[in-house]
Amino acid sequence: MADSYSDLVGRVVGLLGRGNVRPLVPGWIQMIESEAVHRIRDLREVIYKISGNLTDGDPELTLPDGCTGVVVFQLDESPTMIVDSVTLHQMAERRSGYTSGSDVFPRVYAFTGQLTIEMAPTPSAATAYTLYYTANMTDVTELKYTSQVLEEAPNMLYYGAAAHGARWNRDANALAIWQPEFEKALGFYSTFIARKDPELIQVASYSQTRDWPMMTGTH
Repeated sequence: MADSYSDLVGRVVGLLGRGNVRPLVPGWIQMIESEAVHRIRDLREVIYKISGNLTDGDPELTLPDGCTGVVVFQLDESPTMIVDSVTLHQMAERRSGYTSGSDVFPRVYAFTGQLTIEMAPTPSAATAYTLYYTANMTDVTELKYTSQVLEEAPNMLYYGAAAHGARWNRDANALAIWQPEFEKALGFYSTFIARKDPELIQVASYSQTRDWPMMTGTH
């Protein structure tokens, strides 16, 4: 299992047994991820996680750039509180029923814009929250591996890139071994993505200061 993008490149080089192919491996990884995106319709949209604090007195929350939907919006209290999604019409009805000052935590939210949600009642404390949201998948090579692929299907890019290397090397025997391994990993990841269940998905934020995502555990 590769722990980082650079480790992935090194492992593919080792599997091929030819050090001179190292400059070619990133291109093969990019080719195989492109193939995966085209073959797995739902791979274009994956689940990410962010955490933060609500602003006391501010009923609006700005969602991350690229967000296409909210999966789970939870307040990190004890016990955890789930904020329910409603329509704007329902929001107005709910808001009128809350007593100002007595309801500290938001109970519902509604979209007021593409990247903006409004909460009711208005937060009256800087409450910590966690948001699981969907977003279009960014190029895996650019991200140096997404946490989902790294955790859930580590062999997909590994064997896929190696299979491209086998074609380049005209090694039919190696191709006959690695292509089926790639297909198996691709099928596994396709099933995993189709679930889109935040209770089963390994999620982590990505930082440009490192070349792999910090793992946060299964949520």
